[in-house]
Formats: sequence, C-alpha cells, structure tokens
Amino acid sequence: MADSSALNAQIIRGLNDRVYEKRKAAALEPSFPNFRLIREYIANKEPDKIKAILNKLVSDFACSQQANSRNGGLIGLAAASIALEEIVPPVLACFADQDSRVRYYACESMYNIAKVSKGEILRYFNEVFDAMNSEVSVKNGTELLDRLIKDIVAEQSTTYVSALVLASMSQDDSTEPVTMPRTTAFSLPRFIPLLAERIHAKNPFTRNFLVSWITVLDSIPDLELVSFLPDFLDGLLRFLSDPNKDIRNATSSILANFLAEIREAFEVKEHQKQQAMKSFFVEQQRKMAVSSETASDAGESVKDGSTKGDSDDTTLGPNSVDGIISWDAISLSETEGRGKGSWVPGQGVIINYDRIVQILMDHLCSS
Repeated sequence: MADSSALNAQIIRGLNDRVYEKRKAAALEPSFPNFRLIREYIANKEPDKIKAILNKLVSDFACSQQANSRNGGLIGLAAASIALEEIVPPVLACFADQDSRVRYYACESMYNIAKVSKGEILRYFNEVFDAMNSEVSVKNGTELLDRLIKDIVAEQSTTYVSALVLASMSQDDSTEPVTMPRTTAFSLPRFIPLLAERIHAKNPFTRNFLVSWITVLDSIPDLELVSFLPDFLDGLLRFLSDPNKDIRNATSSILANFLAEIREAFEVKEHQKQQAMKSFFVEQQRKMAVSSETASDAGESVKDGSTKGDSDDTTLGPNSVDGIISWDAISLSETEGRGKGSWVPGQGVIINYDRIVQILMDHLCSS
C-alpha cells in the first residue's frame, strides 16, 4: 500500500477531479503542491520522498479502476519527469570539469539517469550528444554512455513520446484515435543543425564519434537520414582524407550506404512512375471502350466511333506524355492513401539531387 502521506488531500482531490484542467493544475502548475513538493525534494536531496510520491501515483491513480483517476495519475507521473529538468543540466555541465574524476563520475551519473529514464532522456539528446563529443570527456566513461544512448535511439527514437506530451493530450473529451502520429521526444530535424556544425571537426576522436552516430541513425529506416544528406555531406567527404585509416574506412562504408539508398529511392520512384503510366493508359482504353459501346447503342456509325477512338488515342502519344501529363504527380496520386501492408525501402524518401551533385562537383573541382 502506498504511503498516504506522500500526497496531501488537496493534490488527491485535484487528481481525481472530473475536469481535466483541475487535474492538470493539481499536478503540473507551479503554484500547486505536487509540483512544489517534487522540486523541494530534489533540492533537499530526498529521493525516498520522491519515490513515495511515484508509488502513490502508480498504485492509487495510474492503476485505478476509475478513468478520471487514471488520467490524473498519468498527469501526475508526467509532473515527476520535471526531475530530469533539474538533474540533467548540472550533470552535463560537469562533463567539462577540469578534474578528470569529476568528468568520469558525470558520465557514470548520466549513464544511470539514461538507464532509468530510457526514452525520456531523448528530450535532451542534443545536449547529451554534445557533452559526449567534448574533447575533455573521459573516454572510458563516455563509451559506456554512448553505447547506451545509441541503444535507446535505435529502439525508441521513432516511437517514444514524452510523458509530458502524453499528459497534455489526455483530455476528457478527446476524440483523437490512439494511432495518430505523435510528437516524439527525439527529433532528427532538431539534431541535423548540430550535426552540420560539428561535421567540420578535425579531431580524430570527434570524427570517429560522428561517423559512428551517422551510421546508427542511418540504420533506422523510419528516420530517413539520407533526406538530410546535403546538410552534412560536405564535411563528411572531407573525412575521406583523414590520416586515420579506420575513419576513412568507416566514412567510405557509410557513403556507400547512402549511395545505395539514393539509387533505391530513384528506382522506386521510377517504378511508381511506370506503374502510373500503365494504369493511366489502361484507364483511358477502358473509357474509350465504354464510349464506343455508348455510341453504338445510340445508333452512331462504326466509322464515327472509330474516328472518335482514333482521335482520343492521338492525345495519348509520346508528345502528349512529355508535354502535358505529369507522371510524377500521377504516380503520387495513384499511391496516396492506399496502404500496401508492407514497407518498401526507398518509398517516400525525398532526395535533394541538385544539392548533392553540387557538393560533389565542388569537391571534384577542388581536388
């Protein structure tokens, strides 16, 4: 049984309230007790009291048979995640400490935080990434943390939604289906500017670190890292001239993967275009056949019907295809909204060929 003193009567009453705004206020508003309690316990270094609050929220609210109580428990647990906002920044600051022992313990501390919080740590991915990439970081400590963060990203980057976001969505009258896309804690568009900035580093450790992360992110199909390739391709190509053989080999490997993905995306698009053309002509032939039958039933001559058919057919010649019909647009409309039941590699991937070619040309001209 959870400790009844963990939450006072005002909080319990608020979390059980039928009105969403009152439940939210009881858990998240800075002027209400639950929010203040957690902050105070963090400041006073009282983890047992924080644990008591969490146990109370889980046993009496999140696992309750009453829907209002379960919703209140969800919001209350989300409020507890503010602990990360209090804990993560000072730990990350210690990654740059002058004392190597402090840096090592900072890595160890962040490892434990990430291990417990799992997907929630992805809210701070950019900050953790930059801290691990620091030139003064402790190698042994960052290797373990780096491996853990990579595992979390690989498993949850495309699916995990922060508890804070989920809590804001748990409104009483919400009619949204549970399968609607959510805002995930990890954001590739938010990370790419940081990668584009760091990719011009010359430090061997940093370059190896960046290539390893690019490889991990590229291995996650739903992220479609290749769509952002022009943002960091220039710096990545410079890794090919690095004195370190391992860096050159790793860079060559990831560039080969990108090339294969680009080729795959192009082939898929061409196949869709051909299928669209085929479907278009089949549909036109069907319409002409129906038109001919209608004309015959109306007493029109076979000659007139043939002439009309020939006239319609001339509009489908090669010149018309090239000059009038947009097969790219047709190929998109043909597949839009029609799930095939399986994922096709390269399908829907957007490649900026112009920027990629320009970057490659610049490197060829300068070599």
